[in-house]
Amino acid sequence: MSARTPRFPRYRPNADFLETEYRTAVADMPGAWIAQAQSLLRAYRILMAQSKIDEAEAEVRLQKMSMEMAAGNEIVPEAYDASVAAQAWMLAGFSIEVSLKGLIVLKANQTPGTTLRFSHDLIELARDADVPLSREEQVLCDVLTEITVWRGRYPIPMEKRAADLVPRVAPNGLVGTSGPMADLETFLARLIAIWTSRRHPVTP
Repeated sequence: MSARTPRFPRYRPNADFLETEYRTAVADMPGAWIAQAQSLLRAYRILMAQSKIDEAEAEVRLQKMSMEMAAGNEIVPEAYDASVAAQAWMLAGFSIEVSLKGLIVLKANQTPGTTLRFSHDLIELARDADVPLSREEQVLCDVLTEITVWRGRYPIPMEKRAADLVPRVAPNGLVGTSGPMADLETFLARLIAIWTSRRHPVTP
């Protein structure tokens, strides 16, 4: 018995075409990068909204446990959903990363010889994209770089950098970030504004 011929043969695009034509064409479209960044930002907003709901529910559980303990009652563990805060911030970091890479693609289109850096380091990407950062924006990029590289994905750094596990110590001696952090939405809006101005420069 002969093998059955599929009624609708699966389309198998040529691998060379995908690598050379389609991939290159999409990679050279700054708008595609910005559109992807906007999708990532929307996903961040949705997940962060859920994270805030989770935090509020956790606070209610904690208060309930405290009341039960004060009354001398037995504490019954309750099932609860895992936190998604770090994953929400990871999507925010990816949104900034893709926005900056979109600016670099635009720069490459306008300035021959510019190459796209394959990196998650947001400060390096901002430098490549010719986007000056304020001190607050540097802190935001530094924190989100760590989240996108590992904190949002793995329990420990996948690279052998034990220092990443040590909490940051600011110059003032406090543990945490090294200073005030820029507002995420404001920074992303600035990146979009920069992209728009460079994509459609106003001629004198």
